[in-house]
Order: sequence, then C-alpha cells, then structure tokens
Amino acid sequence: MKKIVIILTLLIIAEASHAAHFLEPLNTEIAATPPRWRFFLQAIYTFFRKENEEKIDEHLLPIEIEFGLAEKTQLNLEAEVLIAERENGETEDKGIEEIAIGLKHRFFDEKGYLPDMAFEVEFAPVTELGHGQAVAGTLIFSKFLGRWFIAHVNLGYEFERVEEDDETEFSHSPFYNLALMFRAIPDRLLLGGELNSKHSFVEDGPTIDELVFAPEFIAVPFTKPTFALKFGVPIGLTDGSSTPDFGIEVGISMLF
Repeated sequence: MKKIVIILTLLIIAEASHAAHFLEPLNTEIAATPPRWRFFLQAIYTFFRKENEEKIDEHLLPIEIEFGLAEKTQLNLEAEVLIAERENGETEDKGIEEIAIGLKHRFFDEKGYLPDMAFEVEFAPVTELGHGQAVAGTLIFSKFLGRWFIAHVNLGYEFERVEEDDETEFSHSPFYNLALMFRAIPDRLLLGGELNSKHSFVEDGPTIDELVFAPEFIAVPFTKPTFALKFGVPIGLTDGSSTPDFGIEVGISMLF
C-alpha cells in the first residue's frame, strides 16, 4: 500500500510539472523545465503598435523550442521572425529579427516559503535583422501562492552589440518580468497578467525605457494532444511615445 501511495504521488508531481510548463505565460519565463527527453514548443503571433512622430506597426512571430536534457536542465532554441514593420502604413523591414540558443537549469525546488529557482543563459548570434549579437542571463523564480495562484518573477541583464552603416553601438539592458496567474480551472484555464520592463543604456546615445502590461488567459481545450491556447492584450509605454502602445498576442504551446 505504501509503495502505491509513493508511485501515485510521483505521478501527480510529474503531471503537475508537465502542466506547469505548457501553461507558462506569454512573455515571462518559469522555473519549470520539460521532462527529460521531451520537447516544449511555443509559437506566438504578436501585433504591436507604437506612435511617436510616426505610427509604427510590428507583426512578429516568435518561435521557441525547448528540450529536456536532464530532470532539471533544458536546452533552448529561439527564433523571432519580423513578418513586417510598417511606418505610416508602408513596409520598412522584414526578416529574421533574432536567433538565440540557451541553457536553463533549475537549481532549487520550491520548499516552504521559498520558490522554485532557475538560471538561464542565452547567446543570440543574430539580432536586429542580422546586424547584431547579444548575450543575456536571467534569474527565474516561480511560486504557488496557495491553491489558486502562481507567481513568476524574472530578473535579467542583456548586453548587445550592433553594427550598422559602418558604426558599432553597444547597449546594456537590465530587465524584469512579473506574472501572476489565477488558476480558474486548475491545469485547464488560467487568467492573469504580466508586467514586462526593460531599461536600455545605449553607449553615446539615449536611454530607452519600455514598460508593458498584458492581461491574458491560457486555456487547455484537450488533454490529448496536450496543448494550450494563449491570448493577451499588451498595453505599454515607451520613451517618446505620444500615446500608449498597444497590441494583440495569440499563441499556442505544446509538450510532446
């Protein structure tokens, strides 16, 4: 009887870990990693509008693939496609905005008042449509707050080098992401919001502040195949914008 209880407990923990992973927020990393030898796939279509002296519309398609190397370690491969960037209705840019590879390791499991903790490092050989490279590190915390809420916190730093028009520019960008999710139907429907902030110090140039809040929901329509549908409405402020930025995010994630 004792062995049966132990086995059932392990199965419940495993399923909770699986569910936690494909139910991650749209733009905030979670401490959970895919089970060993399994893949996590997420694709998100993003439309975002900024207005300064000109109206800029961005259509993006970030795609992320994660692979469980070990029980608490994952390999990341990410690509962000700029479908189109339009200024005042005219297409200005399109192409591969960014390609990145990374590694995440969860070094502490939730215990008492302490959260799950993980650290992620990423190298992007391609940024700014091929004109730059970047490296970033992120400290990740995830915590169940009672039965109904989950909180995720990211604290990170990014260094980027961009070459364009025979000029080289360096930027240093601390950032943070916060997400609070309400488990309306545990492991089937989550409601919540994210706060994403980035402060970029550009060498010999201006600092750029970005702050985005996004209410969102995540739903699991079927259990086999196991996938989640995600929808968010980002609203933000960027230095110099005459009106608040806004957009729409629609995504799907799958664990297989």
